[in-house]
Amino acid sequence: MPLSAPEAFHLAGVVAAHGDRAAIEARFDRVRAVLDRSWIGYALRNRMAEDERRAKELALGFFSLQQACPLLVDERCSIYADRPVVCREYVVTTPVEGCARPGTAPLRRVPLALQLSEALAAVAGQRLGAELGRTVPLPLALAFADEHRALAARTFPTDALVADVLAALRV
Repeated sequence: MPLSAPEAFHLAGVVAAHGDRAAIEARFDRVRAVLDRSWIGYALRNRMAEDERRAKELALGFFSLQQACPLLVDERCSIYADRPVVCREYVVTTPVEGCARPGTAPLRRVPLALQLSEALAAVAGQRLGAELGRTVPLPLALAFADEHRALAARTFPTDALVADVLAALRV
């Protein structure tokens, strides 16, 4: 699940304040270690996910690693109220069995007229600098937030941000 940089910073704060912080961080570390040893980790480190087709290939490849989201506890999101926008947008109506082998059968999703996650990522990329990329894979979010702590403190005028997001949404 791709997050915008501000969402990665927010997620790091949510995890830091969580009552089960150590367990969540340990799950992130385990998933990140598996990802780092895989071809997907290599591709991400070498910025090979820049185009949409390649990004989709990497996302499907992640499922082949059979790693659950590090935020899941007993098949439930441990930060549901604070979950990233992309998680809120991914409303799947396919039976749960279809999640065991993603890419082998089409997923049925509730169609959304607007993709707020993509607009947020585009605006964050513009504001924070393209060298960071537009998105951060969720399993790498805590490490990203730690590595780029200085960016988390940056602020921007609200009116300008709202205008940029609306423009990115093409509203």
